[in-house]
Amino acid sequence: MNTHKHLARGVAAAVLFLSACAAPRTHAPDAVRAETYGFGDGAGVTSNVFRAVAADGAEALRGVTEVASAGGALHVVEHATIDAEGRLLRAEIIVTRGEGGAVEEHLVIDRAHGTVRAAAPGGPIEWHVPTDAPWALEPLARSAATPITAWIGARAAGSGASVRVIRADQRTSYRAPAEQVAIPHELGTTVILGEAVAEADAAFVRDVRSGDGGSALTRGRDVLSPLACASAGVGESDLMR
Repeated sequence: MNTHKHLARGVAAAVLFLSACAAPRTHAPDAVRAETYGFGDGAGVTSNVFRAVAADGAEALRGVTEVASAGGALHVVEHATIDAEGRLLRAEIIVTRGEGGAVEEHLVIDRAHGTVRAAAPGGPIEWHVPTDAPWALEPLARSAATPITAWIGARAAGSGASVRVIRADQRTSYRAPAEQVAIPHELGTTVILGEAVAEADAAFVRDVRSGDGGSALTRGRDVLSPLACASAGVGESDLMR
């Protein structure tokens, strides 16, 4: 199946995801499983993930992560679509200083065009990334290691012998053997992306830890209400346009 068909499938999954997100407690279509996950580290970092999974394994995800800091909390919004084989099709990451604050980082990853585009003071910067392997992302320096970034890496490593890891801060990428990105073990999978390390189980990411030695961001019970989904502005992403 060509890239355009994969992208169409991802967008279709995202549209279905929006419907599930608007009313997460209602019965969803049989073809889609809607899920929400809440994460926290007990030290000022929280992350909420909305996820829709199609019957064939294609996914649409949205995450909102808050990172407490002395200069004001960082607000990180992520959107991603993954095809049925586990390959990232498109993602968008927006980092602001507080919700609705000034944008400090805005990244658009587009496999269909083989590009990554980042906002910069002098205008957008775009560079080419080879599509020779499924894509994964190292966490942004201005952001934090997030469950969605870790899950993208886990899915990518499960879909091929190698993974193309994007280092957006350096405007570069590198190709690595899949077993160096995701290491299976009896309890699940360890995902390593740059200095970030995550653990995933059959359901989703279980915890993720940055390389600074801080507390792990750990998955807990579903703590999100239907209202939280609407207030997060799911339909506002460039991903959906």
